[in-house]
Amino acid sequence: MIGAGVIGLELGSVWRRLGAEVTILEALPDFLPAADAEVAKLAARELKKEGLDIRLGAKVSKAEVTGKGKKKEVAIAYTDASGEQSLVVDKLLVAVGRRAASKGLLADGTGVQLNERGQVVVDDHCHTGVDGVWAVGDCVRGPMLAHKGFEEGIAVAELIAGLPGHVNLDTIPYVIYTAPEIAWVGKTEQQLKAEGIPYKTGSFPFAAVGRAVAMAEPVGFAKVIAHAETDRVLGLHLIGPNVSELVHEGVLTMEFSGSADDLPASATPTRPCPKRSTTRPWRWTSARSTRPTDDGPCAADSCRRAACPAAPRRWHGPPPGPGTARAFPFREALNATSAPMAAAVAVRRHPRDPRPAHVHHD
Repeated sequence: MIGAGVIGLELGSVWRRLGAEVTILEALPDFLPAADAEVAKLAARELKKEGLDIRLGAKVSKAEVTGKGKKKEVAIAYTDASGEQSLVVDKLLVAVGRRAASKGLLADGTGVQLNERGQVVVDDHCHTGVDGVWAVGDCVRGPMLAHKGFEEGIAVAELIAGLPGHVNLDTIPYVIYTAPEIAWVGKTEQQLKAEGIPYKTGSFPFAAVGRAVAMAEPVGFAKVIAHAETDRVLGLHLIGPNVSELVHEGVLTMEFSGSADDLPASATPTRPCPKRSTTRPWRWTSARSTRPTDDGPCAADSCRRAACPAAPRRWHGPPPGPGTARAFPFREALNATSAPMAAAVAVRRHPRDPRPAHVHHD
Protein backbone atom coordinates (compact mmCIF):
# COMPACT_ATOMS: atom_id res chain seq x y z
CA MET A 1 0.00 0.00 0.00
CA ILE A 2 1.19 3.50 -0.79
CA GLY A 3 -0.42 5.83 1.75
CA ALA A 4 -1.31 5.28 5.42
CA GLY A 5 -4.39 7.45 5.33
CA VAL A 6 -7.98 6.38 5.87
CA ILE A 7 -8.30 4.33 2.68
CA GLY A 8 -4.84 2.81 2.95
CA LEU A 9 -5.38 1.66 6.53
CA GLU A 10 -8.85 0.28 5.86
CA LEU A 11 -7.81 -1.73 2.80
CA GLY A 12 -4.53 -2.79 4.37
CA SER A 13 -6.33 -3.97 7.49
CA VAL A 14 -8.80 -5.98 5.40
CA TRP A 15 -6.11 -7.70 3.31
CA ARG A 16 -4.09 -8.50 6.44
CA ARG A 17 -7.05 -10.19 8.07
CA LEU A 18 -7.53 -12.19 4.87
CA GLY A 19 -4.00 -13.55 5.31
CA ALA A 20 -1.88 -11.35 3.05
CA GLU A 21 1.43 -9.83 4.12
CA VAL A 22 0.85 -6.09 3.95
CA THR A 23 3.43 -3.30 3.86
CA ILE A 24 2.25 0.33 4.01
CA LEU A 25 4.56 3.10 2.80
CA GLU A 26 3.72 6.56 4.18
CA ALA A 27 5.63 9.67 3.11
CA LEU A 28 4.74 11.67 6.23
CA PRO A 29 6.87 11.23 9.35
CA ASP A 30 3.83 10.99 11.66
CA PHE A 31 1.13 8.34 11.74
CA LEU A 32 -2.44 9.64 11.25
CA PRO A 33 -1.61 13.32 11.85
CA ALA A 34 -5.27 14.30 11.39
CA ALA A 35 -6.32 12.22 14.42
CA ASP A 36 -5.66 12.91 18.08
CA ALA A 37 -2.08 12.01 19.03
CA GLU A 38 -3.13 9.52 21.74
CA VAL A 39 -5.57 7.81 19.39
CA ALA A 40 -2.98 7.62 16.61
CA LYS A 41 -0.38 6.14 18.98
CA LEU A 42 -2.71 3.37 20.14
CA ALA A 43 -3.93 2.71 16.58
CA ALA A 44 -0.36 2.32 15.30
CA ARG A 45 0.44 -0.12 18.11
CA GLU A 46 -2.64 -2.28 17.52
CA LEU A 47 -2.30 -2.34 13.73
CA LYS A 48 1.32 -3.42 14.05
CA LYS A 49 0.19 -6.19 16.41
CA GLU A 50 -2.13 -7.40 13.63
CA GLY A 51 0.88 -7.72 11.38
CA LEU A 52 0.75 -4.53 9.30
CA ASP A 53 4.25 -3.33 8.38
CA ILE A 54 3.88 0.47 8.49
CA ARG A 55 6.92 2.41 7.28
CA LEU A 56 6.79 6.16 7.93
CA GLY A 57 8.83 8.77 6.09
CA ALA A 58 8.99 6.50 3.02
CA LYS A 59 8.73 8.51 -0.21
CA VAL A 60 8.11 6.33 -3.25
CA SER A 61 10.12 7.36 -6.31
CA LYS A 62 9.43 4.54 -8.74
CA ALA A 63 7.18 1.52 -9.29
CA GLU A 64 7.27 -0.85 -12.27
CA VAL A 65 5.84 -4.23 -13.19
CA THR A 66 8.36 -7.01 -13.80
CA GLY A 67 7.96 -10.59 -15.02
CA LYS A 68 5.31 -12.13 -17.23
CA GLY A 69 2.06 -14.00 -16.79
CA LYS A 70 1.43 -15.38 -13.32
CA LYS A 71 4.95 -14.41 -12.29
CA LYS A 72 4.32 -10.67 -12.56
CA GLU A 73 5.60 -8.61 -9.64
CA VAL A 74 5.87 -4.94 -8.76
CA ALA A 75 9.27 -3.48 -7.97
CA ILE A 76 9.12 -0.36 -5.80
CA ALA A 77 11.88 2.11 -5.07
CA TYR A 78 11.53 4.51 -2.16
CA THR A 79 13.60 6.72 0.12
CA ASP A 80 13.48 6.87 3.91
CA ALA A 81 15.75 8.08 6.71
CA SER A 82 18.21 5.29 5.93
CA GLY A 83 18.51 6.20 2.25
CA GLU A 84 17.43 4.39 -0.92
CA GLN A 85 15.30 1.28 -0.37
CA SER A 86 13.62 -1.29 -2.62
CA LEU A 87 10.67 -3.62 -2.21
CA VAL A 88 9.17 -6.33 -4.45
CA VAL A 89 5.48 -7.19 -3.98
CA ASP A 90 2.74 -9.17 -5.72
CA LYS A 91 0.23 -6.32 -5.79
CA LEU A 92 0.51 -2.55 -5.32
CA LEU A 93 -2.43 -0.45 -4.18
CA VAL A 94 -2.13 3.34 -4.40
CA ALA A 95 -4.22 5.21 -1.80
CA VAL A 96 -2.86 8.76 -2.06
CA GLY A 97 -3.46 11.86 -4.13
CA ARG A 98 -7.21 12.37 -3.93
CA ARG A 99 -8.24 15.60 -5.58
CA ALA A 100 -11.32 17.22 -7.04
CA ALA A 101 -12.11 15.97 -10.56
CA SER A 102 -12.82 19.46 -11.90
CA LYS A 103 -10.64 19.42 -15.02
CA GLY A 104 -12.76 20.48 -18.02
CA LEU A 105 -15.79 20.97 -15.79
CA LEU A 106 -16.23 24.71 -16.42
CA ALA A 107 -16.20 26.65 -19.66
CA ASP A 108 -14.24 29.89 -19.97
CA GLY A 109 -16.02 32.99 -18.76
CA THR A 110 -18.35 31.33 -16.27
CA GLY A 111 -16.91 33.39 -13.41
CA VAL A 112 -16.59 30.34 -11.16
CA GLN A 113 -13.16 30.22 -9.51
CA LEU A 114 -10.94 27.19 -8.87
CA ASN A 115 -8.21 27.10 -6.22
CA GLU A 116 -4.74 25.57 -6.52
CA ARG A 117 -6.12 22.12 -5.64
CA GLY A 118 -8.75 22.25 -8.36
CA GLN A 119 -11.60 22.79 -5.92
CA VAL A 120 -14.47 25.13 -6.67
CA VAL A 121 -14.22 28.26 -4.52
CA VAL A 122 -17.39 28.78 -2.46
CA ASP A 123 -18.47 30.79 0.58
CA ASP A 124 -19.79 29.42 3.88
CA HIS A 125 -23.12 28.65 2.19
CA CYS A 126 -21.64 26.80 -0.83
CA HIS A 127 -22.36 29.68 -3.21
CA THR A 128 -19.75 30.33 -5.91
CA GLY A 129 -20.40 34.06 -6.15
CA VAL A 130 -22.11 33.60 -9.52
CA ASP A 131 -25.90 33.93 -9.51
CA GLY A 132 -27.58 30.53 -9.62
CA VAL A 133 -24.35 28.52 -9.29
CA TRP A 134 -23.68 26.45 -6.17
CA ALA A 135 -21.19 23.67 -5.49
CA VAL A 136 -21.17 20.87 -2.90
CA GLY A 137 -19.32 17.67 -2.05
CA ASP A 138 -15.75 16.63 -2.81
CA CYS A 139 -15.22 19.47 -5.31
CA VAL A 140 -15.33 22.15 -2.58
CA ARG A 141 -13.43 22.89 0.64
CA GLY A 142 -13.76 20.62 3.64
CA PRO A 143 -13.35 16.87 4.13
CA MET A 144 -14.06 14.55 1.20
CA LEU A 145 -16.78 12.60 2.98
CA ALA A 146 -20.14 11.42 1.65
CA HIS A 147 -22.17 12.56 4.67
CA LYS A 148 -20.61 16.03 4.43
CA GLY A 149 -21.66 16.25 0.76
CA PHE A 150 -25.20 15.12 1.62
CA GLU A 151 -25.53 17.80 4.29
CA GLU A 152 -24.25 20.47 1.89
CA GLY A 153 -26.74 19.36 -0.74
CA ILE A 154 -29.63 19.61 1.71
CA ALA A 155 -28.46 23.03 2.91
CA VAL A 156 -28.20 24.37 -0.64
CA ALA A 157 -31.66 23.06 -1.53
CA GLU A 158 -33.06 24.84 1.52
CA LEU A 159 -31.29 28.09 0.61
CA ILE A 160 -32.58 27.94 -2.96
CA ALA A 161 -36.09 27.49 -1.55
CA GLY A 162 -35.65 30.59 0.61
CA LEU A 163 -35.18 28.66 3.85
CA PRO A 164 -32.24 28.85 6.27
CA GLY A 165 -29.54 26.30 5.50
CA HIS A 166 -26.10 25.80 6.99
CA VAL A 167 -23.42 23.12 7.41
CA ASN A 168 -21.16 23.20 10.46
CA LEU A 169 -17.84 21.74 9.28
CA ASP A 170 -16.63 21.57 12.89
CA THR A 171 -19.18 18.84 13.67
CA ILE A 172 -18.49 16.58 10.69
CA PRO A 173 -17.51 13.16 12.13
CA TYR A 174 -14.62 11.08 10.82
CA VAL A 175 -14.51 7.27 10.96
CA ILE A 176 -11.78 4.79 10.00
CA TYR A 177 -13.15 1.25 9.69
CA THR A 178 -10.10 -0.68 10.84
CA ALA A 179 -9.91 -3.13 13.73
CA PRO A 180 -10.10 -1.44 16.18
CA GLU A 181 -12.28 1.30 14.71
CA ILE A 182 -11.25 4.94 14.99
CA ALA A 183 -13.71 7.84 15.14
CA TRP A 184 -13.63 11.48 16.10
CA VAL A 185 -15.40 14.80 15.78
CA GLY A 186 -14.18 18.30 16.55
CA LYS A 187 -10.74 19.59 17.45
CA THR A 188 -7.70 17.61 18.51
CA GLU A 189 -5.30 18.59 21.28
CA GLN A 190 -2.72 19.51 18.65
CA GLN A 191 -5.10 21.94 16.96
CA LEU A 192 -6.18 23.56 20.21
CA LYS A 193 -2.58 24.07 21.30
CA ALA A 194 -1.74 25.68 17.96
CA GLU A 195 -4.77 27.98 18.20
CA GLY A 196 -4.04 28.92 21.82
CA ILE A 197 -7.43 27.76 23.11
CA PRO A 198 -7.49 26.70 26.79
CA TYR A 199 -8.83 23.18 27.16
CA LYS A 200 -9.15 20.22 29.49
CA THR A 201 -9.39 16.54 28.68
CA GLY A 202 -10.88 13.43 30.18
CA SER A 203 -10.59 9.84 29.00
CA PHE A 204 -11.85 6.41 30.03
CA PRO A 205 -10.35 3.07 28.95
CA PHE A 206 -12.61 0.34 27.58
CA ALA A 207 -10.57 -2.19 29.56
CA ALA A 208 -12.42 -0.96 32.68
CA VAL A 209 -15.83 -1.70 31.14
CA GLY A 210 -17.37 -5.11 31.72
CA ARG A 211 -19.05 -5.27 28.35
CA ALA A 212 -15.79 -4.70 26.47
CA VAL A 213 -14.06 -7.38 28.54
CA ALA A 214 -16.94 -9.80 27.90
CA MET A 215 -16.63 -9.11 24.17
CA ALA A 216 -12.89 -9.90 24.41
CA GLU A 217 -12.20 -6.45 22.91
CA PRO A 218 -10.89 -4.34 25.81
CA VAL A 219 -8.54 -2.23 23.67
CA GLY A 220 -9.46 1.41 23.25
CA PHE A 221 -10.76 4.46 25.06
CA ALA A 222 -13.04 7.47 24.81
CA LYS A 223 -11.54 10.94 25.17
CA VAL A 224 -13.47 14.18 25.61
CA ILE A 225 -11.92 17.62 25.08
CA ALA A 226 -13.73 20.62 26.55
CA HIS A 227 -13.04 24.33 26.92
CA ALA A 228 -11.21 24.99 30.17
CA GLU A 229 -13.40 27.96 31.09
CA THR A 230 -16.85 27.33 29.59
CA ASP A 231 -16.81 23.49 29.67
CA ARG A 232 -18.15 23.49 26.09
CA VAL A 233 -17.28 20.26 24.28
CA LEU A 234 -14.64 20.88 21.61
CA GLY A 235 -13.95 17.31 20.53
CA LEU A 236 -14.69 13.63 21.09
CA HIS A 237 -12.07 11.05 20.12
CA LEU A 238 -12.60 7.30 20.25
CA ILE A 239 -10.78 4.11 19.39
CA GLY A 240 -12.12 0.63 20.00
CA PRO A 241 -14.86 -1.77 18.89
CA ASN A 242 -17.93 -0.16 17.27
CA VAL A 243 -16.90 3.40 18.14
CA SER A 244 -18.35 4.47 14.78
CA GLU A 245 -21.73 4.01 16.52
CA LEU A 246 -20.76 6.27 19.45
CA VAL A 247 -19.22 9.32 17.79
CA HIS A 248 -22.67 10.79 17.06
CA GLU A 249 -23.01 11.58 20.78
CA GLY A 250 -20.24 14.12 20.37
CA VAL A 251 -21.82 15.47 17.18
CA LEU A 252 -25.16 16.09 18.89
CA THR A 253 -23.58 17.65 21.96
CA MET A 254 -21.41 19.99 19.90
CA GLU A 255 -24.28 20.96 17.57
CA PHE A 256 -26.23 22.19 20.59
CA SER A 257 -23.14 23.81 22.16
CA GLY A 258 -23.33 21.37 25.04
CA SER A 259 -20.90 21.06 27.92
CA ALA A 260 -18.90 18.03 29.01
CA ASP A 261 -21.49 17.53 31.75
CA ASP A 262 -24.24 17.36 29.11
CA LEU A 263 -22.58 14.54 27.18
CA PRO A 264 -23.55 11.69 29.56
CA ALA A 265 -26.99 13.25 29.96
CA SER A 266 -27.81 12.22 26.38
CA ALA A 267 -27.43 8.49 27.11
CA THR A 268 -30.31 6.08 26.58
CA PRO A 269 -30.40 2.46 27.72
CA THR A 270 -29.51 -0.42 25.43
CA ARG A 271 -31.62 -2.89 27.39
CA PRO A 272 -35.25 -2.65 28.60
CA CYS A 273 -35.88 -1.43 32.11
CA PRO A 274 -37.05 -4.30 34.32
CA LYS A 275 -39.39 -1.99 36.25
CA ARG A 276 -41.25 -0.58 33.23
CA SER A 277 -44.64 -2.18 32.61
CA THR A 278 -47.37 -1.31 30.12
CA THR A 279 -49.98 -1.91 32.82
CA ARG A 280 -48.33 0.20 35.51
CA PRO A 281 -49.60 3.77 36.00
CA TRP A 282 -47.26 6.71 35.54
CA ARG A 283 -45.15 7.42 38.61
CA TRP A 284 -41.96 9.24 39.47
CA THR A 285 -38.71 7.28 39.58
CA SER A 286 -35.25 8.40 40.50
CA ALA A 287 -32.88 8.87 37.58
CA ARG A 288 -30.35 6.76 39.47
CA SER A 289 -32.73 4.02 40.55
CA THR A 290 -35.76 2.22 39.13
CA ARG A 291 -37.44 2.16 42.55
CA PRO A 292 -40.85 3.90 42.19
CA THR A 293 -41.47 6.87 44.44
CA ASP A 294 -44.58 8.92 45.10
CA ASP A 295 -43.11 12.11 46.52
CA GLY A 296 -43.03 14.02 43.22
CA PRO A 297 -40.05 15.61 41.53
CA CYS A 298 -36.68 15.89 43.18
CA ALA A 299 -35.97 19.12 45.03
CA ALA A 300 -32.66 19.41 43.20
CA ASP A 301 -34.25 19.04 39.78
CA SER A 302 -31.64 21.24 38.14
CA CYS A 303 -28.83 18.88 39.11
CA ARG A 304 -27.78 16.67 36.19
CA ARG A 305 -24.68 15.04 37.61
CA ALA A 306 -24.76 11.25 37.68
CA ALA A 307 -23.00 11.20 41.06
CA CYS A 308 -25.62 13.39 42.73
CA PRO A 309 -28.14 11.46 44.84
CA ALA A 310 -30.67 14.19 44.08
CA ALA A 311 -30.57 13.61 40.33
CA PRO A 312 -33.69 14.65 38.37
CA ARG A 313 -36.53 12.18 38.34
CA ARG A 314 -38.23 10.73 35.30
CA TRP A 315 -41.71 9.53 34.43
CA HIS A 316 -41.88 5.75 34.39
CA GLY A 317 -44.42 3.73 32.43
CA PRO A 318 -46.37 3.87 29.17
CA PRO A 319 -46.85 7.19 27.34
CA PRO A 320 -50.35 8.52 27.96
CA GLY A 321 -50.97 9.55 24.36
CA PRO A 322 -49.56 10.46 20.96
CA GLY A 323 -46.63 12.84 20.97
CA THR A 324 -45.42 11.99 24.48
CA ALA A 325 -42.10 10.17 24.80
CA ARG A 326 -41.60 7.39 27.33
CA ALA A 327 -39.03 8.44 29.95
CA PHE A 328 -36.15 6.10 30.67
CA PRO A 329 -33.78 5.78 33.65
CA PHE A 330 -30.94 7.56 31.84
CA ARG A 331 -28.43 7.59 34.69
CA GLU A 332 -28.79 3.92 35.52
CA ALA A 333 -28.38 3.08 31.83
CA LEU A 334 -25.19 5.12 31.68
CA ASN A 335 -23.77 3.19 34.64
CA ALA A 336 -24.87 -0.18 33.25
CA THR A 337 -23.48 -0.09 29.71
CA SER A 338 -20.28 0.88 27.98
CA ALA A 339 -22.07 1.92 24.80
CA PRO A 340 -24.72 4.54 25.58
CA MET A 341 -26.52 5.83 22.53
CA ALA A 342 -27.51 9.43 21.98
CA ALA A 343 -31.06 10.37 21.11
CA ALA A 344 -32.68 13.58 19.97
CA VAL A 345 -36.35 13.23 20.95
CA ALA A 346 -39.24 15.64 20.63
CA VAL A 347 -40.98 15.45 24.00
CA ARG A 348 -44.37 16.80 25.02
CA ARG A 349 -44.49 16.97 28.80
CA HIS A 350 -46.96 14.83 30.69
CA PRO A 351 -49.80 16.94 32.14
CA ARG A 352 -48.74 15.94 35.68
CA ASP A 353 -45.11 16.88 35.10
CA PRO A 354 -44.52 20.08 37.15
CA ARG A 355 -40.96 20.63 35.95
CA PRO A 356 -40.18 23.70 33.85
CA ALA A 357 -39.18 22.99 30.28
CA HIS A 358 -35.41 22.66 29.94
CA VAL A 359 -33.38 21.34 27.07
CA HIS A 360 -31.18 19.17 29.30
CA HIS A 361 -34.20 17.29 30.66
CA ASP A 362 -35.35 16.35 27.16
